[in-house]
Amino acid sequence: MTAPYSDLDDALRRDLRRHRMIATGLLVLMAALTLTTYAMPPGLWTDLLQASAKAGFVGGIADWFAVTALFRHPLGLPIPHTAIIPKQKARLGRALGRFVAGHVFTPAEVSRVLGRIDLAAIVARFLSDPAAARPAAQALADVLPRVLAT
Repeated sequence: MTAPYSDLDDALRRDLRRHRMIATGLLVLMAALTLTTYAMPPGLWTDLLQASAKAGFVGGIADWFAVTALFRHPLGLPIPHTAIIPKQKARLGRALGRFVAGHVFTPAEVSRVLGRIDLAAIVARFLSDPAAARPAAQALADVLPRVLAT
């Protein structure tokens, strides 16, 4: 059962690596373009290109810093108000848990969702697969004597 998750994790890691390479490439391109514009003859188009390249470079650096600062200290420097998520992980987890319990898994919402589910059809479809039926039957055979004995 863990194989699909590891395949999914591998695919997500490949996607993340690819996106990071693209982002880094664009950042390097904006830096190179900015430097190149200083060697170009002055003029309106050069100024526009330089301003656009600078904006792309500065924006990319700002985005990198903001995202990095959430999870760790950028460049290893203990800058105040950075590494917020690791420092506040327990508090954020509790707050998220309270939110989910209070707004997502409310009794009314759970009842509404369970009311739309045909549990018998789901169990029948699950048990129609021999690969699922055998372990389910074994688990039932293991538990049923203890249940009947009580």
